[in-house]
Amino acid sequence: MAKAPSSVKDYLRIVMKDILPPSAIQQYDLNRIGLHFVPKDHLIRIKDELPDSKSIYAHEKCTPDRFLLQNLNKEGVFNPIYFRYYNDSSMISALGKIIVNSALQIYPTPLNTYGMIRESVSSHSIGIATIDLNHLVNSETKEDVKSTRLDILLHQLGLPHEINSFMDFQNLLQNEGFVKSLTPRAIVQLGLSSIFIPNAIGETDPNSRNVILLRCGEEEPFDTVVRIDAEANTYLNDADRTRSGNKAVPKGIFTANENLDEFLMHISSKDPRIDWDLFMGFSLLTQHFTSRSHVDSAITKSYFLNPGKTSDPYADFHPSPYKSHYNDEEFYKFAEATISRAERFNDKVLDACGGLVLHADLPFAESNSAYPDIVLTDTQFAKIEQAEHTETPPQEQ
Repeated sequence: MAKAPSSVKDYLRIVMKDILPPSAIQQYDLNRIGLHFVPKDHLIRIKDELPDSKSIYAHEKCTPDRFLLQNLNKEGVFNPIYFRYYNDSSMISALGKIIVNSALQIYPTPLNTYGMIRESVSSHSIGIATIDLNHLVNSETKEDVKSTRLDILLHQLGLPHEINSFMDFQNLLQNEGFVKSLTPRAIVQLGLSSIFIPNAIGETDPNSRNVILLRCGEEEPFDTVVRIDAEANTYLNDADRTRSGNKAVPKGIFTANENLDEFLMHISSKDPRIDWDLFMGFSLLTQHFTSRSHVDSAITKSYFLNPGKTSDPYADFHPSPYKSHYNDEEFYKFAEATISRAERFNDKVLDACGGLVLHADLPFAESNSAYPDIVLTDTQFAKIEQAEHTETPPQEQ
């Protein structure tokens, strides 16, 4: 029988699920900058599997390139990856985006990101590589792990495809179709991943296209939420990023990009349309996910996924001039900036709430008459691994 959480520690253990497999790109050596270098004949470009979104968007936005990557530890085996390259005019800017994506380790389901440089005939391209979340399998049964984008699921349910505010999220919890489509754990992960953690750490574009839902069973609810694409962050711009001249919160109480002062005013005034107990419960959770210990540990882990033995024999004698922009100190600077920003944001929310966040009940830890079908319990999630392919890579012309 599934158990309900009995403490904050127990609650966090249920919500935080580090279950995604590592990528085979970790097997590849680093170049002089510190990026995993992948030769062109170790990659097979494969067709993008775009969802049918014609009824949502006029055209599908740009997507990462999909490849099969040769697994160096298994002869003849290839694993699917996504490679999002940055065609920035500045190498420093591109490296900054790779570092900022390490914030994906902070979320309830950490996603490993790897700095990668892809060899090509003309000029090499750099960016981040991740596992292909659309091609995961149950380690025991070898059955596919089903996946979908949040915007696609919401549209299929006849709901607005974007969660723009806490009010939008609260309204979803009253929709029977939505509640049946996700487990309580996934609902908590979604609130954190789509609204609360992005607001606290300075993400500026946490849209529903950047949320992937996973489930193991064909008829089971989606059990796991994964955040992708986190390079839109105040850290890469002015520390007090503004929109239309005003400090803004990406996901406000009532609207997207809500003016910060209005956001705090809405909290202070306790508008009766909002479930403030639920809001404060998520705010309490956010303090744990954006605490110094958690953020430092998460970004440090991301850094250690990337360093390794360099493949350039001259790296020690002729270090790249860009190495100083992609090293432990740069990851540390991002971690410290993220911790400081989250502390400032959380303090403002705490003050606006009158300090009540400190005594809040955690979301759905027990049955609530407002959400009778959402009660968090400790459920098992099958171990998953990457799909394997045995195609022979064609030679690039």
